Parts: sequence; structure tokens; C-alpha cells
Amino acid sequence: MEIQDGLKLLANKYSAYDWYDSVGLDRYGRYVVYVTTMNFDVMNTVQQSLERKQVLISYANSKPENVKNYITEYKASSVATPVVAEEEVDILSELSDEDSIVDVEELIANLDRMEKICGSHGLQDIFYEIHDGKNAVTNLGAKYPDVKRDMKRLYDRYGFDIIYEELDG
Repeated sequence: MEIQDGLKLLANKYSAYDWYDSVGLDRYGRYVVYVTTMNFDVMNTVQQSLERKQVLISYANSKPENVKNYITEYKASSVATPVVAEEEVDILSELSDEDSIVDVEELIANLDRMEKICGSHGLQDIFYEIHDGKNAVTNLGAKYPDVKRDMKRLYDRYGFDIIYEELDG
């Protein structure tokens, strides 16, 4: 079944309900039934999957095209200039343009290399050990000190969010 056929099928199936707004796809290609109200009846009525793809339920206000309704843009002249402490200025001036560029391909290559050494779960454990510091639950980094050293270097360069997305994705 084509994606468009699936969207039409869902639209035809639920358009008679007063809570129905529309259907669409999320950024992962899953079907989304947009509703104006959500309750137990709605959740029981909407099917959970279609052609082995998950069917999600979401409020109509959260549709991607409605995002612009919740963004406030400010003109540069109306925004006050932030006050920066002298210490912060020194730190900011030391950063080069190279430091601010994120090379995701390099990150992925390094993560793949380390994953071959200690496995996917081991790499995630070491990542969380570095993130949690002295509060870490595991100590797998002791078994793979080179991986822990390299992960610490990547964590310092890229931060939590980007590495988390690559490991979890």
C-alpha cells in the first residue's frame, strides 16, 4: 500500500468523527491522526498501526505547519544587547570558527570505530559513565580505557545531545 493510500484510508475512516482534524506523516514516516480533543474513546478508536507502520494521535495544534503560530520573531533593534562578563569574553574570543563547526561524519566514524571494540551497549555505558561522572552506575570504561579516553574527547567536543542522538538513533 502506498503512503498516500494509507493517508486516504485513515482520513476516510475517521473523518466522520467530530474530534477528527486531519492526517499526516511525522518526520519518521509514521502516520499521524490529528484530533481536536483527545480522550479514552479517541485513543481506543484510532488504530495503532497500518501496514506495519505506527499510527500516532496528536493534537491538531501541534501539526508542523502550525509551528509558526507559536514563534515570536524579534527585530534586532528591539532586542537589548546582552551584558557579557569579562571572563566570558575571554572564553568566547579563544574559540575559533573551527571549534564551532560540528563534523557529524567524523563523530559517526569515531563512534562506529569504538562500537566495534566494545559493542553498542558497552559504548552507551561508557558514554553515560562520562556524562554521570562520579555518579556513574557502571565502570565499563576501566575495561576499555582507550574507548573511554576517546569518548571523553568526543563528549568534550560535541556535548551530550549530539552524541546521544547518534548512539540512540
